[in-house]
Amino acid sequence: MKKTISSIVLSLSLGAGGVVAQDGEGIGANVNIGHLAPFAPVVADTAVSIDVNGSEAFTGVVYENFTGYTPLTGMTDPFDVTVDVRTPPGGDVAITDTLSLDSGLDYTVVAIGNVVNQPLELFALVDTQPVRGGTDARLRIVHAAPFASDPAATEVDIRTDGGDVVGGLTNVPYKGNSGFLTVPAGTYDLQVTTPGGALTLIDLAPVTLNAGDQVTVFAVGDIVNQPVGAIAVFGDGSSAVLPLEAGGAAPIPTLGQWGLILLVLGLAVVGIRRLV
Repeated sequence: MKKTISSIVLSLSLGAGGVVAQDGEGIGANVNIGHLAPFAPVVADTAVSIDVNGSEAFTGVVYENFTGYTPLTGMTDPFDVTVDVRTPPGGDVAITDTLSLDSGLDYTVVAIGNVVNQPLELFALVDTQPVRGGTDARLRIVHAAPFASDPAATEVDIRTDGGDVVGGLTNVPYKGNSGFLTVPAGTYDLQVTTPGGALTLIDLAPVTLNAGDQVTVFAVGDIVNQPVGAIAVFGDGSSAVLPLEAGGAAPIPTLGQWGLILLVLGLAVVGIRRLV
């Protein structure tokens, strides 16, 4: 049975006060590892292998792929898991981190960054939520698009197609995480915009959330190597690239106020950028 939500701690060693497993029984958590690091322009060149506690667990994982939930075990609660990401597969370690996991919880851990604007790193999220009935869905939005090096230049708003702010999500910086928002089941037409909503950066096609759905939407891409877009991860650990409206991804404005004005004037000739 799943426990209630708990925070994940990124650490280098096991915290004090861990509960030791009895009678030799292991303690476990489920971890879904995703590759959202757009460090190469050709998707095949983003391939990595993933080691867990020193042994290769996955190989050939490319940008926008997820492993699905994988059970990991330890002998204390919480327990430590060391994750190494190698590129190319079996090559040098590009990312290494030790995660402290609470038994009985589900986690999503994503590799993010593009080296140039933002460093490669692991970003961990707790997926387990209290069981609830009713007709609502849960939606979490995470900014994982490393399109600028200055945190202020990465800020975005999350809005409906009509311009209304969703869940108070304004000026959300890179690595910003809404947490799970409880929303009525229904169809949603969302956009990622510049702060204030003047320019649409990502225009998602309408998506339907059913009662009981739990969905995390990651804004992804860095423009230079991979276009901006969005990918959804569902409660069962599966994932899908979300379709965009026609012309649904625009270049990110990073040229200051005058650059923004020129970009707005030039939108008519900007080519469509889509996630593929």
